[in-house]
Amino acid sequence: MQIFFENPELREALEFKATADRTYGEPVAAKLRARCADIVSSDSVAGLPGFIKPEIEYKNDVDYLIITLIGTIKLFFVIGHGNPPKHEDGQVNWHRVTRLKLIHIGDDYDFE
Repeated sequence: MQIFFENPELREALEFKATADRTYGEPVAAKLRARCADIVSSDSVAGLPGFIKPEIEYKNDVDYLIITLIGTIKLFFVIGHGNPPKHEDGQVNWHRVTRLKLIHIGDDYDFE
């Protein structure tokens, strides 16, 4: 899969170990690198390793994929496709989602 980023700060946290360590602390930064490697090595959201256990939240007409990193710290993603793959009933086809956009790293997210 591919990971896109909501802003340059999130991109830098993944590209530069020192930035992630400074911003999130070493334990969270290490998990961040590991989880993102797991995501990139998967074919789709449905193919994520079983230990990741993503949560799906539907808020304000947006599907959010949430992955716990460590403790209460989570990765918050939205679908990175311009036209998300869907089933005939309109539900997202997670077996075909191959692009995620990281929008937040933290213990809470304002879904507004």
